Amino acid sequence: MDEPLKIENFKPHVGKTVRFKGTRFALLLDRIMSDRKRLPKWVKRRPFVLIFVGPKEADVLPEGIYECEIDGGPVYQMYVNPIHTPDPSRQEYQSVFN
Repeated sequence: MDEPLKIENFKPHVGKTVRFKGTRFALLLDRIMSDRKRLPKWVKRRPFVLIFVGPKEADVLPEGIYECEIDGGPVYQMYVNPIHTPDPSRQEYQSVFN
């Protein structure tokens, strides 16, 4: 893909399961975080963060670049990492686009 990924690529997939090739992990695309402040004209895309969620387990999906297959949707290559998650029943992960 020549164009940078944008929020619009992911909005239709919020609430869907995302599988990470080469792992056993399947996580829910829980939400998209973005700031609505005015951007300089030279900025090619609005920065955003995808938040994935899965159950709290003994091990986590290791930080790295993965082919991420969205159920009923496209496959994208993304850098994903676990993040601090205060809720003891779940583990969150992020993919940052800036």
